[in-house]
Amino acid sequence: MITNLHWSIEQFDNANYYELSRILQSKERKDRPVDPTTAILHIRAAQAKRNHK
Repeated sequence: MITNLHWSIEQFDNANYYELSRILQSKERKDRPVDPTTAILHIRAAQAKRNHK
């Protein structure tokens, strides 16, 4: 949120959690932000799948 929407840390801290969650869920699942650990796991899984073909 801070990077993509150019919010300050204060704006992020003051955001309504439920409203923010609703906004993020309005995007398609593939376009929603994910935490770095989840992203790395998905990338590795995709690479492994490609290597086994």
